[in-house]
Amino acid sequence: MLGSDDDRQVLEAVRSQADVLLYGAGTARADSRRRIQFRHERYAAVAVGRLARVVPPIAVLCRSLDFDFSSPFWTSDCPMAIVRDASSPGVASSPVPAGVELLAAAGESLAAAVGAVACWARRVLGGAADGRTIRVLCEGGGHLVGSLVRAGLLDELFLTVTPWVLGDGGTPSTSAILTPTPLTLPEWRVGAAGEVFLRYRRPGADPWAPEGITSA
Repeated sequence: MLGSDDDRQVLEAVRSQADVLLYGAGTARADSRRRIQFRHERYAAVAVGRLARVVPPIAVLCRSLDFDFSSPFWTSDCPMAIVRDASSPGVASSPVPAGVELLAAAGESLAAAVGAVACWARRVLGGAADGRTIRVLCEGGGHLVGSLVRAGLLDELFLTVTPWVLGDGGTPSTSAILTPTPLTLPEWRVGAAGEVFLRYRRPGADPWAPEGITSA
């Protein structure tokens, strides 16, 4: 997290509405030193089906299995899966934990990969997902989010602008998101620390989560 505690609470408010968290390989590697979890009590132990999970299931999109599976990220207290191109090498640099499922998507289609994630989440959630659309929250970087925008797979974008973050070329960026895609701005606010919380929506898309969630 690059922002304040307020920013963290907004993230967790949005995360608490998700059925599954979607990561790219780069973000999963960058987050490898920490378990994915809720820090604020109001969002902990969100009920999913008949069980209370600390966080929603996590799916990672990748081309190779070059991960350090002994890192804390892969011990997050939730079901986990890796989705990769069926034609990609299946050899891992370290043993894949028994609790992590390996899923294959047909070809390099991002839509196919996201579809595989949604099907897996529906199976994991069981009856809790009956009769409704699976809510996939992408917590990946600008490259993955930009790819979802270009593929027409993004309904809403939650963006925090901080007034103090500086960095080099490795700093997370929205440059990959900047495509000629029209988005509306149904919700925004300025936080106490000077951050600006923005919620964009694709025209015609249903609200992904309740209005006012950026005021969490």
